[in-house]
Amino acid sequence: MSDPRELSRVEAAHRAAQARLGLAGAYLVLRDWGAGAPSTQVSTGWISPALRVINALRKVSVKLARRYYRLARAIETGTTLGHPDTPVDGSTVAMEVLRTEFLEVLQEIAEMGNSAPPTGRDPDVDFLFKELVKEDPRASENGRLELMESVDLPSYIEDWEAEHDRDAGEFIEIDDFDWDDDPEDEAEVLSLLDKALENDVVKAANDRIRALRDSETAPGAAMDQLVEQQQNAGSIAAGRVDRFGIAAGRSEIDRVIPLDRRVKKVARGLGPNPCNFCAMLASRGFVYKDKRTANLAGGADSIRRYHDNCHCYPIVRWVDASEVPPANLWLQGKWYEVTRGTHGHDMRLAWRRWYDTEGRQELRKYLDGLEDTQAA
Repeated sequence: MSDPRELSRVEAAHRAAQARLGLAGAYLVLRDWGAGAPSTQVSTGWISPALRVINALRKVSVKLARRYYRLARAIETGTTLGHPDTPVDGSTVAMEVLRTEFLEVLQEIAEMGNSAPPTGRDPDVDFLFKELVKEDPRASENGRLELMESVDLPSYIEDWEAEHDRDAGEFIEIDDFDWDDDPEDEAEVLSLLDKALENDVVKAANDRIRALRDSETAPGAAMDQLVEQQQNAGSIAAGRVDRFGIAAGRSEIDRVIPLDRRVKKVARGLGPNPCNFCAMLASRGFVYKDKRTANLAGGADSIRRYHDNCHCYPIVRWVDASEVPPANLWLQGKWYEVTRGTHGHDMRLAWRRWYDTEGRQELRKYLDGLEDTQAA
């Protein structure tokens, strides 16, 4: 049953879709940020609509993660978990149903911002999709829009669909599983995120602005620095919305991993443009789920650490014999090459220097070559 090539394509499409979700949220925050004259402080007025965007992102991100997880598990093991939203009687599900459900949410995300969305969904999700089709008079200043459009999700979808033969008669066994085990409370989560946005963005920015006003900087220079501080605050706000929105999908996978008896190991799956930290974690390869240490030498916890503007996701494997994905294996070799002769903190420093100067480009070149080889 296991098809590593299709599984790899499904994982790539999942991560690309999650990245596009996060960047969409960041774009919406920056669309209206600083549209007026420079102010002497950053207000909290943007937080309420940002929380609504985050809540919508969380809902779509969880839906995407669940459909990805059910399909990926089926591809590798020939078994899956029951439907989380609409449980049905029976011990099997058609493989084509799992593929179709995953494809539907991928296509929905791929069309975000390109056309008027259908109505009748969750009000927050409707709000998100409608906001994305509004004209943006400051689009040229919004770098997140360019990044969102650079995630060519339709290509990932096409690559996946070309990788498998549809078989309407293929049925997958369903394992018992309770998706609602310890669910997160929406109101509580949003309350915590509200406080985080106010502290991390508004309070931090206003503290810097206050220090600037109290300094002896020349008035003209002070105004330039004020504008810069506001722009920096907007960038931080966008990064937080990106992270908080798609964190729900990651959290859902993290929640399922220890509960799913078939899970064997986890690795770091790289987003479209990983930083040196994420590339380092990916170089660790697979970590068995019973290793819970949170250090850089290994452990499922360290593999699942994320930061603002990070679009990486855990790669789950349910079979011991599963091979390390090519990108992780390539980074693993580079880690030993780059850090040879160093120890402790110096290993991390050597890695960061290499990755930030040439490693990022080498990884991109390797991935491009890998895609060409797989397509041939």
